[in-house]
Amino acid sequence: MLQRPQTLLLITAVALLVTSLFLPIWQINTQHLNFTLTAFNSTSTLSGQEPNSRNLVYMGFLVVFAIIGGIYTITKYNNRSLQMKLCSVVNLLIGAHLILFMMMVIPAAQKEVQLEGSISWGFFLPIGAFVLNLIAKLFIRKDDNLIKSVDRIR
Repeated sequence: MLQRPQTLLLITAVALLVTSLFLPIWQINTQHLNFTLTAFNSTSTLSGQEPNSRNLVYMGFLVVFAIIGGIYTITKYNNRSLQMKLCSVVNLLIGAHLILFMMMVIPAAQKEVQLEGSISWGFFLPIGAFVLNLIAKLFIRKDDNLIKSVDRIR
């Protein structure tokens, strides 16, 4: 049911995750170095040299699986307990993506170039999706408690 607030929150979270796939997560742009990290790869180019690309498909697949899980969660509106569990799984996937980014990519990029870059929208959008997913789970739990209380009255 699209009119429920949790469904609208889940749709927005999925839209944020889809958008984050196409935006850079981390960028360093100086006159000697260009470094860009996206959900699927990192590319660094030193002046006068060929671009060096590193494949990070595992980070992108975490986001893709979170998108698929979010869409599946939206379709299970009549099974609230399953929907709450799926919200937790999607949040785990988003959290794993963010932790991988923090633990593996930033230290490697800083050690390699000794420069600080800028975090782009591709990093903040999954955080927004994480928060929206948490709020949607709270609304699902609230609906579940309401329906259980109405069943007790009968």
